[in-house]
Amino acid sequence: MTKQLLVQKITELEKTIAFQRTQISDLSKELQCSYDENQTVSRVEYDKLLEEASFFKNQTQLLIESNKKELKRERLRHDSLIEYYEAQTTELQALKAGADHSRKHNERGAGRKTKITPIVSQLVREMRDSGNTYLEIAAALELSVGTVHKAFRS
Repeated sequence: MTKQLLVQKITELEKTIAFQRTQISDLSKELQCSYDENQTVSRVEYDKLLEEASFFKNQTQLLIESNKKELKRERLRHDSLIEYYEAQTTELQALKAGADHSRKHNERGAGRKTKITPIVSQLVREMRDSGNTYLEIAAALELSVGTVHKAFRS
């Protein structure tokens, strides 16, 4: 049940309660008018009116209790749906954050194989940190200057 339907149902129930209260009020007025006209009310008529008023009062109370229970159930359902939605949203955001949508360069391993291994990269960094130029490193490792640049950057 959506929030809009729930609000509509509550409105209808409030109208029903108002109608029953009006009926109770009308019965009370009828009782008062009957009393005012005759200055007395027959015991049977009084008991009948009192019984009708009591019936409507009980019906109204039952309706109010029923509506409170239904409203409580719907609020719990609504809250659980909100929690579920928030959990799903959080999970979706986590999946989006963890998903790498970019493709790995040359992921199927096609083309020329690289000469740069982790060992070569580490060696290039150490030689560069010790003050050697790219040209000196390239000559020592028998690599091109471009490959040395690439190894230093990776």
